[in-house]
Amino acid sequence: PAAKSKAKGMSKSKTAAAAPKAGPQAGEKGYKRADKSLGLLCERFVEHYKNSHGLEIAVDDAATDLAVERRRIYDIINILEALRVVRRICKNTYTWHGSEVLPLIFASMQQDAIVQWKEQAASNGLVDASSSKKRYRSSSGTAATGGKSMAALTCDFVKLFLAGDSTIAVTEAADRVLGTNSELYTEGNLCSDEQKAEAKAMKSKIRRLYDIANVLASLNVIVKENCGASFQKNNDSVPQFRWIYAIPPKAFLSVMKDHGHLIPADPAEADPVIDITPYVKDHKSKHKKGRGKSTTKIPHSASKKSSKSRKSKK
Repeated sequence: PAAKSKAKGMSKSKTAAAAPKAGPQAGEKGYKRADKSLGLLCERFVEHYKNSHGLEIAVDDAATDLAVERRRIYDIINILEALRVVRRICKNTYTWHGSEVLPLIFASMQQDAIVQWKEQAASNGLVDASSSKKRYRSSSGTAATGGKSMAALTCDFVKLFLAGDSTIAVTEAADRVLGTNSELYTEGNLCSDEQKAEAKAMKSKIRRLYDIANVLASLNVIVKENCGASFQKNNDSVPQFRWIYAIPPKAFLSVMKDHGHLIPADPAEADPVIDITPYVKDHKSKHKKGRGKSTTKIPHSASKKSSKSRKSKK
């Protein structure tokens, strides 16, 4: 216990020393709304803790270190917890596990995605129509789907990509995940107060999906496309997000086949970290053939671990 307290004290002093200064607040000179986006905040959060595997994170300390409100830290934590990048220990306290766990987590989530979006998975060539009916083993540690919580929305949004869609507009994701119909809520179709209230509620849900997308972008899982006039819906430009994670959706089938036995039966157990090198190499070669230059980003910690693994083999 004494050693643990000492470690906690050292980590706190270390993070306190690296705490950034608070930027301009709303209404102050130099304030930019974009600087307060959840995506940028998550980048700072990940950068702050990326080399701290197993470190206990107190929400209050994180808010102080990053000079933001507690609710903003909770927004990030809820999304990262759904992906098991952080794990809850007790009230307001979490353990940092890092993005190294994502490959097997995504592979596990894909098994549910194939069932949840079986027609989409079949049309995208992930499986044939008959095999998409099979229920694969998946990690029970990921958040339940079908709900309205940030964690459930995160899982459902990621599963759309894992079912094979390389590019998705947030409004399309909202229609499929939440069962809404965004075309009904354009200004020209809003007549009654009830319709306007429903439109307001839908916009709120879409904003939550934007927050999720921005956090995933900060983790180099997806990227926002500069679509401009390339994708129009109801005469408005609709931003799209494209999957750029080091491993493509199809390769997760191989990840699950090779490493699925490592998934812990008890969700309380630590998630395993695997060598992603074989799957990344295959993705890069295909990506270069299709677009001339790869924009795929390998997570820093995962690529570092892979290089160590190759050296040890030699």
